[in-house]
Amino acid sequence: MKTGPKPRKITTQLLEQIEFQASRGLSQQQICRALGISETWWYDAKHKSAEISESFKRGQAKGLVEVSNAIYEQALNGSTGAACFYLKNRDPDRWSDVKFVNAVQINVGKMTDTQLLEELRSDPRVYAAITRQMPELEKITSTGEED
Repeated sequence: MKTGPKPRKITTQLLEQIEFQASRGLSQQQICRALGISETWWYDAKHKSAEISESFKRGQAKGLVEVSNAIYEQALNGSTGAACFYLKNRDPDRWSDVKFVNAVQINVGKMTDTQLLEELRSDPRVYAAITRQMPELEKITSTGEED
């Protein structure tokens, strides 16, 4: 006589449970644990039938829609946190906290002071950043002498 768990069949009820658990953000491994399914059975069944993968993906999509809608509704109802989260994720180019800084690489080893000063002045953003830290730099002329 065989021992061990009985083979599980793919039923409508099982597919609904998978979809529900996936909509709540559970991973495939977590769903297996929650439903008492072995991971081996899960992956074998996924390869034999697309129904499990479809239920899992459908559940993930439903969960994403539900949470997105909830955040959107909260933002419309005056939640500043929800509004910030929504804008940062939907339009990150305009609503990001992180500002990207372009690195400037200058080989100063073989430059004269005048050449270095001209190089720094050629990029207005770099020059503005440096003169905020060293206001006296603005007093130096292009010949390297103070006004």
